[in-house]
Amino acid sequence: MERDAAGGLVCTAAVGPSGATPALPPGAARPGGPIAAALESGRARLVPLEGPVRTLHLTPVHDAGGLVGVLAVGWGWDRVPLPEQVAGALQVLAAEAAVALERANLLHALRAQARRDVLTGLPNRREWDERLAAERARARREGQPFTVALLDLDHFKRYNDLHGHPAGDVVLREAAAAWRGALRVTDLLARWGGEEFALLLPGCRAAEAVLLLDRVRGLTPRGQTCSAGLAEWDGREEADELIARADAALYEAKGGGRDRTVVAGPSVAAPDLRVAVTLAEVPRPRAAAEIRG
Repeated sequence: MERDAAGGLVCTAAVGPSGATPALPPGAARPGGPIAAALESGRARLVPLEGPVRTLHLTPVHDAGGLVGVLAVGWGWDRVPLPEQVAGALQVLAAEAAVALERANLLHALRAQARRDVLTGLPNRREWDERLAAERARARREGQPFTVALLDLDHFKRYNDLHGHPAGDVVLREAAAAWRGALRVTDLLARWGGEEFALLLPGCRAAEAVLLLDRVRGLTPRGQTCSAGLAEWDGREEADELIARADAALYEAKGGGRDRTVVAGPSVAAPDLRVAVTLAEVPRPRAAAEIRG
């Protein structure tokens, strides 16, 4: 049993008759209950109970950081006092549980780090690629719009040259925090690379995205400015084509004087659709006799 967000204990793994979780008395796992008391004291306890579980042995589970849970073993009959051999076996099981939990936590941390930018704490390119692919599939399935944007800090190399790279790192961290605070929970801000960031806006049209981007850009810290290029998904194009349009719009914003937001032009797939429609509307050729007449 491990702690939950409310400070109580929840059963995260169990084995018993038919795989069922042992039935514990109400309140046994709540703060102040016997299981929580074993966790707080750090000592094993043998608790007699009323109900299907008559005896409950509680062994705190320790890892390098301290107490992380409780190994609770129950019997449907009285086991007081607990045989020394059984108590020793439970200590071994608790130690094995600690190793398993620590390994699981390390793997979870490694997976999280593999998807996070170390400097800003934002999702990195790997996380971005996965989320963009998922959003594109969802938008196609549900017929919903979405917009992507690329943001680039203006004259960032000059800032680094004047103030040093540590100061530039501070700007990157503060910009990431300020921009993220202005976005919705469903939006995704990721570190694209260098001083460039990528923004995914589900359910957002280009016109709405412009207003949002201008507000976000105004939060750029340390007196710096930011340029942005955005593109609304056309419903057909691949993810890399969509990013290429946003990147072209960003390049236009940089070339147009910086500190501005530019919306990308239509995708290259749009003319293909118009050609198909035009060909479908070509009149039926007339017969030779009609032409001669």
